[in-house]
Amino acid sequence: MVYELNIKAPGSRGSSKRRFSSRRQSPNRVDKKNNRESQRVDNNLFPRSATKNVTSSNKKKLSIIQFLLIVGVIVVLGAGIWKYIVPEKIKENNPFSPEAIFDPKLKQENGMTNILLLGVDTRESDLGLQNTDTIIVATIDYENDSVVMTSLPRDLWVDYTLPDGSYASSRINSVYAYGEGVQEGKGIETLSNLVEDILDVEIQYYAKIRFEGFIKAIDELGGIDIHLEEEYTDAYPKIELSSGLQSSCDPYYYAGSTYCIFTFPAGDQHLDGEHALIYARSRILSPYGDYDRARRQQFVIDAVKDKVLSDDTLKDPGTLLSLYGIFKDYVELSEGPSVSNISAVLNVPNKVDLDNKANVVLDPMFGGEYCRFVTADEYSYLDYINDGTYSEIHNYFGYIRKYPKIYNEAPTVSVYYVNYEASLVKDWVLDLETSNPLINAYDGTWYVDGYVTALSEDDSTSVRVLKFTDADKPNAEKYLKSYFGVDKIETDFTDQVTNAFGEDYVVIIYK
Repeated sequence: MVYELNIKAPGSRGSSKRRFSSRRQSPNRVDKKNNRESQRVDNNLFPRSATKNVTSSNKKKLSIIQFLLIVGVIVVLGAGIWKYIVPEKIKENNPFSPEAIFDPKLKQENGMTNILLLGVDTRESDLGLQNTDTIIVATIDYENDSVVMTSLPRDLWVDYTLPDGSYASSRINSVYAYGEGVQEGKGIETLSNLVEDILDVEIQYYAKIRFEGFIKAIDELGGIDIHLEEEYTDAYPKIELSSGLQSSCDPYYYAGSTYCIFTFPAGDQHLDGEHALIYARSRILSPYGDYDRARRQQFVIDAVKDKVLSDDTLKDPGTLLSLYGIFKDYVELSEGPSVSNISAVLNVPNKVDLDNKANVVLDPMFGGEYCRFVTADEYSYLDYINDGTYSEIHNYFGYIRKYPKIYNEAPTVSVYYVNYEASLVKDWVLDLETSNPLINAYDGTWYVDGYVTALSEDDSTSVRVLKFTDADKPNAEKYLKSYFGVDKIETDFTDQVTNAFGEDYVVIIYK
């Protein structure tokens, strides 16, 4: 299977200066956001330590149960917990109770299971570096029968509580390292608590993956296949490349470092592990930087997931054993695998519609204008605009879980009145966006007399919804038909009507 990638462009914002700070003070977010001028964190306060490999145990002869465990573990590594996840061990006195055997379930809260997936940077060029440049939350929403994968950008500026009770501000990709620096083993908890605050969910599980393991796993799979709609060119740090790629480097100099230029042609591409990582992690030449990268990471995760779950992989014991070894060395899980775990994992498709899904990036256009660009020491960050409680993000994220396919379709709609006062259009637009903020609605004024006459001759029709886009947006159209009470989406009269904003649909209200 190949994947087609289309990247949406976020809008630009103004800027203001902001610096990293670590301080003890009131946890009130509003106060902290108004008082961010402070000194840099002392590196001695946050010592950096290398992530240690998990050593492999002696291999034992595989039983059928152990084989199933390996399959479940590989799914976690390859899919990035997109379809399947490794859950907590069932904490019942009797793990073989009828419920555990016939209806195994993952842990959940408020009808959801949430998994935090982290890509940790522990490069050989800096073994102490533990930035989490990949932060993804996979949400399985049982009540809305949906799955949502959400990427939080590395440069999101955040306020958070450290393990010793003090308060700090930094980019989100540093939170894990600073938490570890204050108290070893508390990095995940520090970051997890913050992510819960941003998205208003409870994290049940996590998986921390070192990038070296990503390369090895894809190579063991024989590479992945992707499809690009257009050519993509970017640069990757030379020092992080293998000797073979370093020797053929097309150099590019940026911020005092040497990078190598890579071009991925349009069309079908087969990538080995190193090129897949380059494709997923490059960003300095991308038009929208880290936001483009976050979308490519989700794109690659889907491709890896399908390769792992292919018949060629699952029927090859040698590949499964090799992947299991890679998994043990490069992946840290919140919970270990068990028979009951695998049962719950395999039962997920019976709980939710895995095709009812959305891939989300928390970029500056998420939900409208909830984030803005700020600057600090020549770096660009994202800052959250609101009262510091992330309430607008909570609301918008809730609608995405409810209508993931409408979010993917991103419909735009303008509303026109014929026989009512133009001022009433704003009320209709507000009502529409309140009922579903995933629909971007505009107000307008009516100016095509010929169409007014044509509509007025039909007294039985008070609303018409006209389609201008060539794209298929069936879920948006279903919602619009229900909301406006019409039987169909029309293309009639479009030669007399103008979609002045380039919108997908024009709604005419004349009665």
